[in-house]
This record gives sequence, C-alpha cells and structure tokens, in this order.
Amino acid sequence: MEDFTSKDLFAPEKARTLVLLSAFINYVKFTEQFCDQHVKERREHSEKVIVEREEVLEELEKILQEIGAIKSASLLYLGGT
Repeated sequence: MEDFTSKDLFAPEKARTLVLLSAFINYVKFTEQFCDQHVKERREHSEKVIVEREEVLEELEKILQEIGAIKSASLLYLGGT
C-alpha cells in the first residue's frame, strides 16, 4: 500500500487496517516462497567458500613450511662448504 501514514497507527480504521494487514501477509508469503530458497543457496555457497578458503590456507601453510625447510637446508649446505 503506497499511502501508509501515521494515521494508520494512531487512528486506525477497520477496513483500511484489514487491507494493510492483508498486504503485509501477502508480502511475507511472497518472500517466504521466492526469497528463502535464494537465501538458502547463498548460505550454502558461502559455507563451501569458507571451507575451501580454510583448505587453501592449510595448504599455503604447508608450502611455506616446506620453503622454510628448503631454505634452512640450503643455508646449512652452503655454510658447510
């Protein structure tokens, strides 16, 4: 309803209140029907991205440790000659 005003709260009229409530209920039903699935899909996608990110961070940490080990070994090797 385009013309909702403060009068609808302070001096409600029965017929108008019924129209407003009906419009509100229709809006809620619409959002439940069409938006909930989209929100659910976005949440699932976000959860997958978070898991993938954690896996990549773990892999990065392993690679950084390997690089550190290689650097340490090469310094020992170079220092020993």
